[in-house]
Amino acid sequence: MTLVGSPRLARLLRLGNVRTPVKFPPKSGGNEVCSRSFTSSARGTKREDYTCFVSLQTRWNDMDSFNHINNVIYYQFMDDAVNKHLLDNNVGIEHTRFVASSSCQYLKPISYPGDVDVGLRVSKLGNSSVTYDIGIFASDDISAAAKGSYVHVYIDSDLERPAPIQKEVRKVLSSLEK
Repeated sequence: MTLVGSPRLARLLRLGNVRTPVKFPPKSGGNEVCSRSFTSSARGTKREDYTCFVSLQTRWNDMDSFNHINNVIYYQFMDDAVNKHLLDNNVGIEHTRFVASSSCQYLKPISYPGDVDVGLRVSKLGNSSVTYDIGIFASDDISAAAKGSYVHVYIDSDLERPAPIQKEVRKVLSSLEK
């Protein structure tokens, strides 16, 4: 789908939902439109780029009409893997956290049936927030089907404001730094 010059792109830009698109030279004869934040870095595309893996199962209803896992499911994989890792390490819901931002770059399709391995790495550990780099791999593949980023902000539930990450949580998060 090409958005350059389209009424849909103009509407999205007016609403602030899309950064100004930049047209990159085609790799294989097609037009490629990406945001300014696009990077062509290969970092995050190999298993060795991650410190921890969480295995998840695909489901029949994850498929779309194109016979591959629908793009929105990749965000569920990221959310499930991050929270499963935290819960498995005794960081429960009493440590209130919200997703402040997330992104995903799709590299190749995954299909049902099959398991996925979600690689986790902490790329930035701040006072009240943590940024995860995430790779999604078909269980039998060494290169990522998608790579993403996910930011959690820890919150003081009473004040509904960002709060410093507690020591025991910081220890779990630090174990994911590479």
